[in-house]
Amino acid sequence: MRVLVGFLGAVMAASGAYAEEAEDTRPDALVVSSFGVADLDAMGIRSTGQLIGHVPNLAGASVPGLRSASGLYLRGLGTSETIASVDSPVSLFVDGIQFSRLNGNDMAFFDVERVEVLRGTPDALFGRNTSGGAVTVTLKRPGETLGGFVEAGYGSYDRILVRGSVDLPLGEHVAVKISAFGQDNDGYAKNTTTGERFNDDDRAGMRFAALLKPTERLSWNVALAYTEANGENLLAFDCDPNDPARCGGRYGSTGMTRAARLGGFSQYDLPISGRKAGFTLGNSLSTTLLTSDLEWAGERVTLNLITGFADMQEAQALDYADGRGFYYGFIPSATVRGFVNGGYAVLNEGSHHQFSQEVRLSGEAGWLRWTAGASVLDEKTTNDIADMMTIEDGTPDGVPTLLADRLVRNTTTAWAGYVQLDARPMEALTISAGARYTDEEKQLSVHDNRGDCAVLGYRCLTGDQSLESKVWTPNVAVSFTASESILLFARAARGYRSGGWNARSSNNFWLIPFGAQTAWTYEAGVKSQWFDGRLRAGVTGFVLDASSTGMTELFAVPDEPRWEMVELGISNKGIELDLAANPLDGLGLYLNLGWQDAKYKGFVNDAKAFYAPDVTLAFGGSYDFPIPSAGIIAMPSVDFLYRSSMVTAFDWRPESQSESSWQVNLSLALKTDDDNWQLALTCENCLNKNAGEAAMLGYSYLNRPSTWLLRAQRRF
Repeated sequence: MRVLVGFLGAVMAASGAYAEEAEDTRPDALVVSSFGVADLDAMGIRSTGQLIGHVPNLAGASVPGLRSASGLYLRGLGTSETIASVDSPVSLFVDGIQFSRLNGNDMAFFDVERVEVLRGTPDALFGRNTSGGAVTVTLKRPGETLGGFVEAGYGSYDRILVRGSVDLPLGEHVAVKISAFGQDNDGYAKNTTTGERFNDDDRAGMRFAALLKPTERLSWNVALAYTEANGENLLAFDCDPNDPARCGGRYGSTGMTRAARLGGFSQYDLPISGRKAGFTLGNSLSTTLLTSDLEWAGERVTLNLITGFADMQEAQALDYADGRGFYYGFIPSATVRGFVNGGYAVLNEGSHHQFSQEVRLSGEAGWLRWTAGASVLDEKTTNDIADMMTIEDGTPDGVPTLLADRLVRNTTTAWAGYVQLDARPMEALTISAGARYTDEEKQLSVHDNRGDCAVLGYRCLTGDQSLESKVWTPNVAVSFTASESILLFARAARGYRSGGWNARSSNNFWLIPFGAQTAWTYEAGVKSQWFDGRLRAGVTGFVLDASSTGMTELFAVPDEPRWEMVELGISNKGIELDLAANPLDGLGLYLNLGWQDAKYKGFVNDAKAFYAPDVTLAFGGSYDFPIPSAGIIAMPSVDFLYRSSMVTAFDWRPESQSESSWQVNLSLALKTDDDNWQLALTCENCLNKNAGEAAMLGYSYLNRPSTWLLRAQRRF
């Protein structure tokens, strides 16, 4: 029987999420999917969005229109809204600094030490906007010895990739790291109306990090990074809208163009205010991030001063109607219209400034570990937004209509205090408990840029509103080591996501606030290892009960489409399985499986929650095959990703129901046995399977087609 169990474990096995085990075994740290550098390389994960499918019950997609934003949904909690008045319940943390904004959360992993996905509400060390969970990215610190790497690659759609990093120790007390990357491609989709290519993913960035140790007890880890992301996620179909018989690729047909009009004239045939009037088709985002961790380590107490500053600038000109326009009532035209002002287009010039400061004390006293701290956050965001629609009237140009043109300002001020205790009264038992108190105030100011309500279809939108939240988020957990191989755990935690004003309500002329979301998560499970650690298994069962999702969606019936504010809660229950096996030296196998039953409560009782497929499954493995005569190691790997069908929008159209899908990723790497050189060929969606990922205004957004990348790396 033991042999049979071992064989089945080896066949099913292992999650990359556990391929490099974390040392922390507190109950609060057990429901975590963790990816080291080797895992990320083997699975081809190079950005936050590519984690989707590799984590149990993590679903989502690139946000319609934006390649730089990923709607991450953990256990049914998430959002696809990118305007600053909406926060995500699944936040991104970079070196302990939180990003509440969705645009920009699809971070490129170019200098990463470790990525972790916290499934469910974490402990008190994490605060607002983590009711569904969190993605934490730990970037590499400067090394103590001179070294680094350079990498270059070429792939599908003329993709060019370069990366590099170098560690420069400057004496006993100072070390620095300089890193940079860049990638460019032509875009995988063709616009058969304008002849241009789109849906590219161009990125570039630099990072300077320094580690200063002036004394044995005092250290300062500081980093400054600047990145740019230029790319979009516009509607693209596997058959050409201009020639439906032409299939096998990705095609679009919007009349909006990347080419600027000559003579400095406005890009559009409407009286649009500000710089956005000159934006051409596309989306660009630049981010500056400063992180600082000043640490003093005493004999019994450690003090950390954690500071973060982020500045984001974005420019968007996006057509959500694919050149087919709309009749009244948002019914797409059956034929391509190719309106130069877009069928339904949004122009946005945005800026976001964020400052955070945290003071954290931690220490140990016998069998008790403790952490206490306080933090303050200040955010200021401005979006200058215009909405345009071209109404079908049978003429070549239709009727361009400016629906709204307004300046939206959001500010958030939040302070919090927390304490987290971890007690180990006996060797086999660990008890954790903590609480966090958050006091938050958000303000919204909307100014109409025209003030002309007499124009057909135009709506003035002005107003000032504020929201206040005072929220306690406690947690308690216990773990028990039943034997050398088995660890049992259970926990309960309350999470919190800020209230706000829905972006779509702003786009559609209403200022409707929604309250803060609170969510209780209850978990219990077992974590075990067998055969001297060659087989590791984790099973978690959970129950989730969350209040308002805070969304405005298009609730429609064929005769009466309408916008309504919906305060929906979510109830969910599910099971998550993580298996990892190393049956042979060099062979790593994995399997992770998620099952959930997520339903909305409130307006539509028992309706399936958005982006909450019943089943997510990932399995595969890699093998290091030495070839001593050649002095190289061959490393093939394969990943199979599956999710069942899921709902992506509330309406009657089939485009809002994404069918189940499979995806296969393959990689073959060759490296020298001294680990100095590596050559790798990878492909994603290798079988070129089409699957709907998202839906908006009656259209389905497809996944990316099959792509390949050949890259070479030199370490020194």
